[in-house]
Amino acid sequence: MHCKQVWKDGGAVWKLTGNLKYDDLMRLILARNAHCRFRKAEYMIHDFLGVTGIELSEDELGTIADHDKESMGLAPNLRMAFVVTKESYIKRIEQFIEKMKGSSWQIKIFESFDAAYEWAVRERWEAVLKPSAS
Repeated sequence: MHCKQVWKDGGAVWKLTGNLKYDDLMRLILARNAHCRFRKAEYMIHDFLGVTGIELSEDELGTIADHDKESMGLAPNLRMAFVVTKESYIKRIEQFIEKMKGSSWQIKIFESFDAAYEWAVRERWEAVLKPSAS
């Protein structure tokens, strides 16, 4: 597995390629949590379009969700977007989302990077900047 990470103001994009395995993902999550920008992150976009396989047991998926739930204290208002089109990968991510129930993070799946970016970045700022009705 390879992951190109790009941190920008407000968040990060991970472009993942190859076969995703538990050990690789845990290394990424631990490095993300230690990154100085993560504490101010408002979005993370995970681009799975280059992924060729996902090798995660149900227990491993649960452990990843547990680590992400613990990370909520570092970045409580995170929007996490997954860009994915392969049905079997979508099902695995839906299982992850189910395990994240009760978290403060908003998590959604998109078929295109543009749609994920629109939701994760633009819509968030539009909601923040929208004048309140008084």
